[in-house]
Amino acid sequence: MRVVPLDNGTGGSTRFGDVDAFQRLASRTSAVLAAAATEFQRGWVLYQDIPFFAAAAAWTGHPGWSATVLPRSSGALHARGDQRRVEWERSMLLRACTRGVCVGAISMAMHDHLVHDVGVPAPAMADLFNGLTDADAVFDPLGGDALLSDTARQGFVLAMGRAVPRKGFEDLLAALGFLRAGGAALPPVVLAAVSESSTPTGYQRYLAEEFTRLAPGGVFVSRFTPGVRDLLAHRALRALVVPSRVEPFGRIPLEAYAAGACPVVATTAGGLAELVRDGVTGHTARPADPRSLAGALRRALNCSPAHREDMRAAGRTLLSRYDYTATVRAHLAVVAAWALDPTTGHTGSSHTVRRHPGCDARTRVRVLQIPEVCEWNPYVADLEAALRRRGAVVLHPGSCRDVPGTHPPSPASPPRTVPVDVVHLHWPEKLAHLHGPARAVDYLRALKRQGAVITQTVHNLTPHEPDRVLTGYLHSVDALTDAVHFFSADHERLARTVRPLLPGYRLHQGHPTAPPRQTMGAPDGPRVGCLGRIRGYKCTAEFAEVFLRGALPAATLLVAGAPDSLAADAQLRRLATQFPGRLDYRPGFISAHHEFEDLLHQVDWVALPYRILHSSGVLVAALRAGRRILSPEPVGGRALYGTYAGSQEWLALDPWDDEHAVTLWNHRTPVPGPVPITSRLHLPTWDDAAAGLLDLAATAAQALRNAPIRPDAHPAPLGVV
Repeated sequence: MRVVPLDNGTGGSTRFGDVDAFQRLASRTSAVLAAAATEFQRGWVLYQDIPFFAAAAAWTGHPGWSATVLPRSSGALHARGDQRRVEWERSMLLRACTRGVCVGAISMAMHDHLVHDVGVPAPAMADLFNGLTDADAVFDPLGGDALLSDTARQGFVLAMGRAVPRKGFEDLLAALGFLRAGGAALPPVVLAAVSESSTPTGYQRYLAEEFTRLAPGGVFVSRFTPGVRDLLAHRALRALVVPSRVEPFGRIPLEAYAAGACPVVATTAGGLAELVRDGVTGHTARPADPRSLAGALRRALNCSPAHREDMRAAGRTLLSRYDYTATVRAHLAVVAAWALDPTTGHTGSSHTVRRHPGCDARTRVRVLQIPEVCEWNPYVADLEAALRRRGAVVLHPGSCRDVPGTHPPSPASPPRTVPVDVVHLHWPEKLAHLHGPARAVDYLRALKRQGAVITQTVHNLTPHEPDRVLTGYLHSVDALTDAVHFFSADHERLARTVRPLLPGYRLHQGHPTAPPRQTMGAPDGPRVGCLGRIRGYKCTAEFAEVFLRGALPAATLLVAGAPDSLAADAQLRRLATQFPGRLDYRPGFISAHHEFEDLLHQVDWVALPYRILHSSGVLVAALRAGRRILSPEPVGGRALYGTYAGSQEWLALDPWDDEHAVTLWNHRTPVPGPVPITSRLHLPTWDDAAAGLLDLAATAAQALRNAPIRPDAHPAPLGVV
């Protein structure tokens, strides 16, 4: 390793500086990189954060070299009043994009901020989410003991971070004041509001004075030491508070999960909303709202030991998705695959990872899912985690993200092709929505020409929207697909009647799920729920109309999800007014899976009034939670999902009819109240699904090597088919 000091023109007096310092730093950085490019044939440059934006904008694109700029924050987030700085950052990032520099996002919140607020083109973005390494998970439980008072060793609340206003420590102090004024008995507070200064800054002196007044008996720490971080593993820790007003990522909750600290109390500012889930991994509050923060801290201190253990386990589960080593390797597989050891897929590691047969990759199998991210349900994220556990590298080049309010990129900015072994399509129409059908097909063809094997899970037989262009697009995608995953043989037979170009290599495997976690029914039944996105093919509004007019007078209906049409929303709002107390209509995006599970626990029946039911994430989640089901007979039959004790647990109609369904439900509904569920759910795990997908791709790859076909074989017109 060679270290080259860089000069930002401040003579070493500050490592950050201002725009003028950043410009001077760029000149020296560019000169060093130009010299390195003459010495090394290949290289990758990581421009780390705002001081190097100008250097990224000056990137000259040396042959064999690539570059990434990684903004960890922006002036638009924490220096809004500095207009010169904000505009300078925007212009530098946009100029870097025009020079082929990839812009990394450290969180979903930062990705959306850079695209929508700063204006970075979406195709230039790549998800390089922050996280922890193995070394970050090492703590000394007694390392911070010397920082504590004798009283704090019996129990304390911890908050830590840089002593700047955006960290929200003033809000925490105000929240403590509210709690004490309300008579709450609080343990001592340890506030580590630290700086690099050898003496306390003016802001630290102000915080210390307020801390002494509002948190008597507490401990104020002004300089960071390793012992501060070790306090996360101290046995006396009662709660960790992260009160940030602005937070692009916020790694402290992840460190807390690694140390076993629980519960975590955090605001929902920026990336914190992705890391702390209210009631599941911790307790949340609104940013810059001391009363909301006080309420969250009160809930945390009063939670039961059992709830605390559940949150600790949920924190460890969430932490597993933020393996920073795996994230960096995945990014290198996109921008600098040569840097990975061809036998291990690692950077300089001797650890052997078995490469999956069938895909001729120089690294571990590289998988690109489309969409890469789906915030409507956890299917894509759960499969990604399983693929990584199987040794695959899952790529995030930013080609397709399915999130609420996603804006299509500029028509002049096609998605970037990346080195990839397996492209797995979940909902390929999402790619068409973002880039247009023709450009989406061209993108898949380009990946295929580079040697990628295209696999597809058939979730929907036809597009959700009645769009003839999308129907033609799906036929073109099917012609490019090498292997396909169906949920059952019956599902395959039905799919091939409308999708004749689907390939012959296929896998039959049920909808994967986590291990069953069945619970008792809702206590105030009979209560029926229609949950998830309210789309036309689900016929939710039509069913609600029939149910409210024909169901038992005591029956209530919960409809929760984002409506796709104004007409369905208007119909449900009218019904909620017409049937007060019987229709609970919650029209909004269900932003996290734990919120969806909370809704499941509010009903004892889940209705899926679809005209045809192939498989459904809502269905699987409801079965896993032990809810009773009212639905059409699923394609392939109920036996695909497990064993069920007749219509008391799963009332299925074939064919479906709203009136008939409500009539039968009225007669089958038992006495209101919880009913023991005796059914047994039998579905593949996510690890099963990942293994099946990789085996399917390997089989198709072997066949393609033996009998290669043209990437553009079986072309289908983009129109009416």
